[in-house]
Amino acid sequence: MFRTVNLVGVSTVALGIAFLFVVTAPFAAAQKTLDEARQVAAYSLSMENVTRYLQTSAEVRKECKTDPDLARRFQEYGSTSHSLDESLAWFKATPKLVAASKEHGISPHDMVLTQAAFLAAIQVGAALENGTKEAPQDPDSQILWASVSRDHLKLLNDHAAEIAKLQAALAQAPGDK
Repeated sequence: MFRTVNLVGVSTVALGIAFLFVVTAPFAAAQKTLDEARQVAAYSLSMENVTRYLQTSAEVRKECKTDPDLARRFQEYGSTSHSLDESLAWFKATPKLVAASKEHGISPHDMVLTQAAFLAAIQVGAALENGTKEAPQDPDSQILWASVSRDHLKLLNDHAAEIAKLQAALAQAPGDK
């Protein structure tokens, strides 16, 4: 399905996977079914929303360091998987997350779908780069791979340097230890 995708530049992004999971750890994968995966794949992922998503995630991560209740809420949420609708409802019920996303100009809906599409594209892009030619046959991998479109992978390729620079800046964010 993805054999013709040019992955030049994804390695730069793939190197940042560990960082991304630290920044975005509170947000568990949202797609649970193939229908939801198709919804994520159809989502128009933009660099503007990726930037806003990463900025919001970094802010919330810092907020969790000073707010034990918020950190506990994220930890409890992240310990299980959720549907897109469940993720959106949880997001909307978390006032500090709503405030942070509003401050960075991204809606709860776009935050959830950007997170799902971006992280899936990074994982699948890294697998493709490492020689995997198709999705493994287990159900979770099938859902993950179905969540990624060529446009999502192209965004990673086209903006690899920008994403790496943003990751580096967010990793060095003031007050973050």
